[in-house]
Amino acid sequence: MKNRKMIMLTTAISLLLAGCGDVNININQTPGNPDAEETSALDETDDVSEGEDEEPLVGLANPWRDVSEEEATEGRERIFKAPDYASNITWRIMDPNNDPDDDKEPLVELDFDIADEYSTRSFTARYRKDAEPEDDISGMFYEWDVEDEGTLSGWELPAKFYRSLGKDETVDLCTWYDEELGIAYSLSVAAEDLDGFDIQAVVENMYNGDDDDSDDSDIPGSDEADAHEMTTDIEGCDTFTQIVDNLDAGKGYTNVTLGDEDVLLVASGTYDNLDGNKAAIDAEIFRYDDGVPSYAGYVEAGGTAYPLAVKDESLYAGSNHSVTRYTVTDGKLTVAETAGETFDADGNASYYYDSDDGEDHSDMDQDEIQEKFDDLINEYFEAEILNFDAIK
Repeated sequence: MKNRKMIMLTTAISLLLAGCGDVNININQTPGNPDAEETSALDETDDVSEGEDEEPLVGLANPWRDVSEEEATEGRERIFKAPDYASNITWRIMDPNNDPDDDKEPLVELDFDIADEYSTRSFTARYRKDAEPEDDISGMFYEWDVEDEGTLSGWELPAKFYRSLGKDETVDLCTWYDEELGIAYSLSVAAEDLDGFDIQAVVENMYNGDDDDSDDSDIPGSDEADAHEMTTDIEGCDTFTQIVDNLDAGKGYTNVTLGDEDVLLVASGTYDNLDGNKAAIDAEIFRYDDGVPSYAGYVEAGGTAYPLAVKDESLYAGSNHSVTRYTVTDGKLTVAETAGETFDADGNASYYYDSDDGEDHSDMDQDEIQEKFDDLINEYFEAEILNFDAIK
């Protein structure tokens, strides 16, 4: 990032809330004047005389302290995790005695980077328990050019999305709130170019299923993923039509062929993917078993940038760094192929691949696995995005 101009408030309270790390405090900057000439609050001036009674100027202490992930997350309900593909991960805590809102729980911060072949972007996520819905814990004081709302998959919480379009950089912010637990969250990123970037996909990848006492596998479609609790009521239904007739408003449905089975897909929600269709990122899948509707499995993509799609009787679900191809075999949703990439702390990529073709892929080198990954991604982008009918 270059020429980043963060707006700093002039009071010590706002400085404590808005920043972390080492900063030069510009007392001449105000929310309406971010371009004011920089002057450090600690600079010496000719107007200050020396004397025995003079108290030395002391800089503001950094209110944040670096902590381990264990300390940051211990005892904190439904706290996020770093994305699977993140690097340079740092956890911080602002202790209550350094926080003007000392009647509230500590503010927890997670910083991390996400790298791709074009750039590395730095993210800041924050968490606070015992927060109010209107609390802004992000510290991002921008005039937002774009605002939107949506629902986070996995979290199953409403979220707000903001974008500021600056001359030298773009800033994205997502905030979400757990009303039942009173927890406020935020995730922000700033970069020269965020065209095509989907912050929602990152937030959804930060969902920590461990907080739900589940052992869901990272690989979609595995036995652990099949532990998904079905939300569609099929009791007493003899046909797909009867299932659809019982669906709650907001859900979506469509019929496709997977493998050699005609199946019904029921999505928890739909959204306009800007080409006239109602797309979805998750679906419960039903088939006929002895002439009666039966549950076959569940699939979920990594965010709205990766709608469910079909090609050659296979169902595709993707995320920022992975893609999975599904089919229905022996009456059950199965993973036909899955591939993805992960990154180490230095941003170096490594690849994984698996399939149900009966072959041993453990001896494949990284170049071969990357080729499989690229092929599967290309298949996904060539597939047809599913169009769901939304229940009114």
